[in-house]
Amino acid sequence: MMTISNVSFDLEHVASWMEDLERYYDNLGQKMSKDIDWGFLETLFYVGKIYEQKK
Repeated sequence: MMTISNVSFDLEHVASWMEDLERYYDNLGQKMSKDIDWGFLETLFYVGKIYEQKK
């Protein structure tokens, strides 16, 4: 678990979500971008906080 000024996230959760990344975009009906933007980074931090939280 990593903490940056009040924000905690787990890099293992980010890695697990990254394995499912194609399916995430398929479910949204979007193509996966080849460029990384701030929105994508924001999503990574968000999923690091919540992904697999109930396991």
